[in-house]
Amino acid sequence: MFASLTLAALSLLPQAAAESPLLGKPCPALDLSRAVQGAPVHAAELVGRIALYEFFELGHAPSFDHALPTAQKLATQYAKDSRVAVVGVATAFPPAEKAAALVDADVRTALAAKRIYIPVMRDRTGSAVQAVALGGAVGVPRTLLIDAEGIVRWHGSNTTAESAAAIEQEVARLLAAFWVEPIANLPVELESYSRGDLPKAGSTARRINNDPKADPALKAVAAQVEKNLEAGAKKLLDAGRALRAEGFPARAQEKLENAVKIFAVVPSAIEAARLLQQWKEDKVFRRELAGEALMVNALALLGSPKDLRRQVRERLEKYVVTYADTAIAPRVQKALASLD
Repeated sequence: MFASLTLAALSLLPQAAAESPLLGKPCPALDLSRAVQGAPVHAAELVGRIALYEFFELGHAPSFDHALPTAQKLATQYAKDSRVAVVGVATAFPPAEKAAALVDADVRTALAAKRIYIPVMRDRTGSAVQAVALGGAVGVPRTLLIDAEGIVRWHGSNTTAESAAAIEQEVARLLAAFWVEPIANLPVELESYSRGDLPKAGSTARRINNDPKADPALKAVAAQVEKNLEAGAKKLLDAGRALRAEGFPARAQEKLENAVKIFAVVPSAIEAARLLQQWKEDKVFRRELAGEALMVNALALLGSPKDLRRQVRERLEKYVVTYADTAIAPRVQKALASLD
């Protein structure tokens, strides 16, 4: 094993996902070059699904004895649930072209010995594992759990029974809050729904429902697909409106953008696109975005020396007045009150 962290070294790093700075943020870009095992899986294809990435290195015992078996367990558990995708990422850091860890056949042999059959992609340059470093340290195992909107919901080193249980519980929680229900025994025409390609599923379902010659049974399934997609898009649309009213314009904008990106053609997604355009042309909304960014930047100074606390207070007092007529005003006031 090359420069990956030893188990002893990993024990010194934060193990709980709650300690990761990636939590609640968009998944970092992952340059996964090609498939090592199974069909290729790329990040762009997983938008709209719950995705678990398990980073590992050949010869790394904690990965093969604990982290990968947990990933395989989840893949088996949700094998028939199109909302969940589990992907392994074979890596080595620093990368070396002739390293055993980068020989695909050797990786497949090691995976087979442990009965690990999940799809595995290659992080040939090591850039992906660097993007998910924990506590400033690059190493494996590293688990990244992404929700259907591409937001990191668990990030850490799965080396204990407790961390495995936490990951399993978070997947279950995300499924409970998921906006699209699975549909069993989908006809081949609508398999895009089970693959998580929801825009294509919506377009296909609409075409089927508009075809007077389509089989009635197929039309019934297509109608259910459209109904499910509309319900999911509406959840995001409603969430976006609520977040703006609560003073979170950036997150509100993300919700509408995701409604358009994930659901595409259903009525609520089209409504989200129109509302998003209205917001972008709205001077008040642009002021809310600017004010939120200024507030976040000011609060970031609290991690600096104590003498900057006065500057933070002065900035927030100014923003309370400047943005008093916007939806972010209560957030600014609350932030200011927290300094007392």
